[in-house]
Order: sequence, then C-alpha cells, then structure tokens
Amino acid sequence: MNEFVLHSSSSLDELPQFPFPHRVVETPESAGLFKFSENKLQVFDGERWQHLDLALTLKSLRASPGGFASEPLARALGLIKAKPSSVIDASCGSCKDALQVWSWGQKVQAYERNPMVYLLLWDAIRRHEIPGLELHFGSATNLIAQNDQVIMYDPMFAHTDKKKSLARKEMQMFKDLVGPDTDQAQTLEALLSSGASRVVIKRPSKLKPLPKPNHSFEGKTIRFDVYLAK
Repeated sequence: MNEFVLHSSSSLDELPQFPFPHRVVETPESAGLFKFSENKLQVFDGERWQHLDLALTLKSLRASPGGFASEPLARALGLIKAKPSSVIDASCGSCKDALQVWSWGQKVQAYERNPMVYLLLWDAIRRHEIPGLELHFGSATNLIAQNDQVIMYDPMFAHTDKKKSLARKEMQMFKDLVGPDTDQAQTLEALLSSGASRVVIKRPSKLKPLPKPNHSFEGKTIRFDVYLAK
C-alpha cells in the first residue's frame, strides 16, 4: 500500500487513527489529494473539496408504499421468503445500496477494493453509528461465504445512468476515483464459487446479462439478475 498524501491544511490534532500509511505535505490542491478538516476526510475533485455524507444518503432512502417487499432489490436478494444471516455487498461504492438493505433490518458486510473510496467510506461510517454494517477493505472475490448469506454486486459501468446519477448528487468523484470495472465476469464467477446461496448483480436495463441468470427483477432503469447456488 502506497502512502496517502494529506494536504498541509489538515487539522492533524483531530485526525483519528488512520487505516493506511500517510504523510502530510505542502502542495498545491490537485485532484485526488486528501485533507482532514472539520472532523471529516475530504478529497479534492479538481474543483472543490468533497466528502461522503451518509446522513444525506439515509435521508434519500424512500420507503416504498408497498413496503420493502415490493422493492426489486429485496425480492432479488430473497428477503421476502427467508431472512439471510447477512447480506454481503461486494462493491460498496457510495454505500447507498448497503444502507438501503441495512434499513430493511439486515446485517451488511460491505467490501470496497479501491483504497481512496474505502477511505471516504471509513471516515463516513466513523462519523455515524451504524450498528450491523461492517466495512472491509479489499476484494470480495476471495471471501468464503456461508450458505445462509447472499451477495449483491454492483459494478461500475462506463457511460451509464449510474454515473450520471452520481454526478447529479455531486459525487462525480466516484467516477474519477473508480472508473469502470473491467473484470466483471471474473468477479461474478468468483462470487458464484464463494458458497453463498445466491448472487445478485445490478445492471442497467439496456445491458444484456453476463451468464444467463436464474431470475431477473426489473426496476425503472436497472435490473437485478439473480444467480442461485448450484
């Protein structure tokens, strides 16, 4: 793991226990530079300093008139008929899907392999008490799941509405930090071999499935493809 560079404007006396090696430098503001200020970790996106605010994410979660049983993601994860011991989010990203599932009363184990995104998530979760949501750094492809666990996987696609949505929420930085996931098929294959009872992959409706799924649940602009354990 390379050292992370923190801008010299950081409030070092307030800096919590940092999860990665880091150093503080005097340098002009540039994209990808971090600083710790006002009790939150911020990243410079090339124009302004941004941070991840899970309070706003939680407020944005809307309850369906029919309850979560009518939600395509809940149906895809199998939450209606049987409650899994936990849901594994194999690509946490902005944490919106993880928080949505958590709001339905599920325990969530979230994985993020991009170190810069992980730092933003680590700091956001540090500032909010979210019991039942565990954050792990690294790829979920090596995990050994239990057969009473389910996995959801939301890869980043190039030129999709997902990126536009993030941009509308002033989270364009995720597009720049992560970029498109080019190993989706390999990741899905590894997740299918993890031991989980099912794997759900979130895809734009206009894109074809990877392998043929057992089931699919359609949303307005996205689709959840379900792969059951063999």
